[in-house]
Amino acid sequence: MIKKPKKKKILTLTTIIALAVVLNILITGINNIVLSETHETREEIKHYETKLTSIKKSVNQNRSILNESKKGNSYKLHNPLLEEVNDFLTNEYNTNASIVISNAKNKGLRCAYVQVIISELLIVRELIGFNISNSDDDMKYYEIKNHYQIEPAIGLNYSECFISGELDDPIYNQKIRDIITIW
Repeated sequence: MIKKPKKKKILTLTTIIALAVVLNILITGINNIVLSETHETREEIKHYETKLTSIKKSVNQNRSILNESKKGNSYKLHNPLLEEVNDFLTNEYNTNASIVISNAKNKGLRCAYVQVIISELLIVRELIGFNISNSDDDMKYYEIKNHYQIEPAIGLNYSECFISGELDDPIYNQKIRDIITIW
């Protein structure tokens, strides 16, 4: 049996051009996919770099706050007994909230800054607050200027909340809208 020689396939010029066009389309498509993914990756990297910068900034701010509070020994603050609060207020003559709170901190007393917002006129009344140790009432609030004790409650008239002393000004016969406590 005689074997016939295999015919060699000869590509025509048209076939070669068609294959070159298909190959060019495939390469262009792959290149576009790679570029698109590269762009998306760059955008993700920018997003995470921004996030990282924000986190670093926050860490630095927290570190600064921690260092400042260590200077004032605030990490040794404690919830005072009622007697400690009374002694502190008896000898405290400042009328500036931040100074009063700083003085309390220097004595080791944990003291909160409190804002009582009186509704209709949006009056902000500043108080100081202490979380009393060994007390069922927990929080005790005091006027900064006169040290009157007050038990503010949302919905009550501010002037009705005094435990000791009172304010004669009728402007405070308004309902309490909100109480904000900042430690």
